[in-house]
Amino acid sequence: MKKIIVATMLVAGMSFGTSAIAAMSKADCEALWKKADANADGKLNGAEAKPYVDAMMSAKLKLKDTKGASLTAEEFLQNCQAGTFDKVKK
Repeated sequence: MKKIIVATMLVAGMSFGTSAIAAMSKADCEALWKKADANADGKLNGAEAKPYVDAMMSAKLKLKDTKGASLTAEEFLQNCQAGTFDKVKK
């Protein structure tokens, strides 16, 4: 019985580790932010924000902008590093 529990814990640990590896690094997220913030105004609005807002809504995450029209740099970077934007086409 102990062997089954240990094996289960090892498998669970590997799956958590894999998702952490999939998330982007801080440097990758900062580079993505610079690319996404095309007009360099420090916020993603409208078309700039749409793919990232959609990814957050799909993940059922709460947006600071209740209308879902914009993202701040802080909110973007936090969610990017958490892996929320891994599937967004870059």
